[in-house]
Amino acid sequence: MDEIQKVPEMLSAIHSIVEDNKKIRFVLTGSSARKLKRSGPDLMAGRVLLRNMHPFLLSELGRDADFQKALEYGLLPIIYLAGDPGTTLDTYVSLYIREEVQYV
Repeated sequence: MDEIQKVPEMLSAIHSIVEDNKKIRFVLTGSSARKLKRSGPDLMAGRVLLRNMHPFLLSELGRDADFQKALEYGLLPIIYLAGDPGTTLDTYVSLYIREEVQYV
């Protein structure tokens, strides 16, 4: 389930399902742990593994690596691989500020 922070009530239901059947597993993703913490849901401590997704490394890009582009736009895959990284970066920053900073 992607963007779990948008429906934090799901965590309690998922927790119950996992407690009833230890063989059932979920993959939950989201881009805003801050939103989850604010809403105070069940964070299922002790029942989850945390994995962070980091930006590309130039070495991962191999022959496609463009150092100047990396300096200008960073190495977040959604931005670096975009057809128009400048516009994508502007949109990303605008949404991040609105969703993550403005309403804190």
